[in-house]
Amino acid sequence: IWKMKLKNRNAQMNSFTKIFFLFLMVCFYSEVASAQSAAEIFKNANDLYKKNKFDEAASAYEKIIGQGYESPDAFYNLGNCYYKLKRIGKAILYFKKAEKISPGDEDIQHNLQIAELKTIDKIRPLPQLKIFSWWNEFVSSQSSDGWSFLAIFSLWISVIVFTTSMFVFRKKIFSRLSFALILVSVCFFLLAYHQKKNEESDNEAVLMVSNTDVKSAPDANSSNLFIIHEGTCFKIFDSVGNWNKIKLEDGKVGWIESNSYLKI
Repeated sequence: IWKMKLKNRNAQMNSFTKIFFLFLMVCFYSEVASAQSAAEIFKNANDLYKKNKFDEAASAYEKIIGQGYESPDAFYNLGNCYYKLKRIGKAILYFKKAEKISPGDEDIQHNLQIAELKTIDKIRPLPQLKIFSWWNEFVSSQSSDGWSFLAIFSLWISVIVFTTSMFVFRKKIFSRLSFALILVSVCFFLLAYHQKKNEESDNEAVLMVSNTDVKSAPDANSSNLFIIHEGTCFKIFDSVGNWNKIKLEDGKVGWIESNSYLKI
């Protein structure tokens, strides 16, 4: 009886193992199939764009993004589609999304600038001290992944230099250099953390409607302060019901309804 129970238990374990590995295989192949499907849709969207079928291409890119495959290329191409369709608000929105992931991409920045020229509102940012302006440009020159890569690379170089100082040359200059590289690595990690917070922030938005009145209070009956038009970018600071408090780059503040914009 004992041997029989042992065999049954082994059989149960073997069955469980088979089911477990079958489950892993199904998950793996479903991920591969999903990735292939996204790649096929992306290729199809590119072909539609080349044929000037911008509406269909935009729908295909939207489908990829809706599946969770967010990439600067998908956002960039979608922005191009909406620019061709003369939907400037959405073009700027997706160029901004692409820029957030890949801040150093010259093509993205160039097309974003062209799209912004089509907007009615020419808002001049408040003047900043040169050092703050330089710092912001420096931090945003790399994505969080880019700063993280530099941090890890610096850390590995410091390990190699330290190992060299311990077992090969045994000179103090190498150990000091290793310590300096560790400090550089820490700085890169801090920059990566700061940039990650910027990338994940959801307080930036773009106006989607042709124009809207910016109110003095979260109330349709409150006085109008000024008008903004499609494609205008702003930051969101507060919300009351269906109203959001916004701030433009030139410092103007007011309230608009939340159904008039999309977040970057």
